[in-house]
Amino acid sequence: MGAITVIGYIVAGRILREWMPVFVYAVPVTLIAAILLIPASILMGESTAALGWVESELLFDFIKLAFLAGIVGHTGLNACLRWLKPLTISFAVTLEPIIGAFIGWLYYDEAVPQKWTWLGGLILIFGIMLVIKGGAEHGMDTADQ
Repeated sequence: MGAITVIGYIVAGRILREWMPVFVYAVPVTLIAAILLIPASILMGESTAALGWVESELLFDFIKLAFLAGIVGHTGLNACLRWLKPLTISFAVTLEPIIGAFIGWLYYDEAVPQKWTWLGGLILIFGIMLVIKGGAEHGMDTADQ
């Protein structure tokens, strides 16, 4: 389900970002995501899942996460859709779990990524290299697809 929604998100972003300023696009997209994710969080999580973090000592961390990942990260990816093709942006999106694991390790005192994270990361990077190599062999620039 997540992969399907990301495809729609990237394709819609590519179409709309050709003529729409990034913040005009990002505000309603972020609002719609919040409206859809809050009920999903309530249905799938604990009774405090939707807003339980508000009174938490982790509030500042949640604000940083929302700002860095949500506003800077996703809005930055949407800004890049004006100049890059969705395939290129998809590469960046697939690297999020790997990058997130290392950010958690470096800045948030999380455990060192385990062997499956390392293995999965290597497989993912190898797959991205195959796509880039395959595109180059067929005369395709991934920035133009």
